[in-house]
Amino acid sequence: MTDAGWDIRCNSCGAAVPSTAETCPACGTVLLGPAPPAPATVGTAANPTTSVASVPLPSGAAPRITYAGHSDWAYAGLGIRGAAWFVDTSVLILPVLAAVAFPAAWLAVLPLVFLYYPVMESSRWQATLGKRFCGLTVVTTGGKRISFARAVLRYLGKYVSGALFGIGFRMIARRSDRRGLHDMIAGTLVLWR
Repeated sequence: MTDAGWDIRCNSCGAAVPSTAETCPACGTVLLGPAPPAPATVGTAANPTTSVASVPLPSGAAPRITYAGHSDWAYAGLGIRGAAWFVDTSVLILPVLAAVAFPAAWLAVLPLVFLYYPVMESSRWQATLGKRFCGLTVVTTGGKRISFARAVLRYLGKYVSGALFGIGFRMIARRSDRRGLHDMIAGTLVLWR
């Protein structure tokens, strides 16, 4: 953190941004993070008092987020995440059916099923096949790629979300950042483009 209080960089233009800002003062890009205070005033050598205001969203519109230099991301809701789950289940059902036909195959299938989500979500893709098909990406709350340990924690957190009568999954539809209990446990977000 510098003397001016800047401690993060904009993904779009690289400008220094206050940690409490929702938009970049230089380019106006919406950033991941908490809601900002009132619009900030930024001074530069060329224009010492430039006022920066965030653009209000139409009612009911999903907030747009900047990730990986693009500002066309939004928090992924329950519907699109359900579609990704359906694709992933369709992919995983084939090895499970093979294991039913050949019981010795369970030795290979169980680790595959357990490691599928953590390995895929912590990979360069940052998504399972279903999430990738649906345009979803799993990131930390700071917008970074998740580690394998965090991906395992997120996967195990899904069992907690389901064990509470599905309340952990229903949180996705109720929260503005579309995080389920398993996302909160692991400190992750699912973004949709």
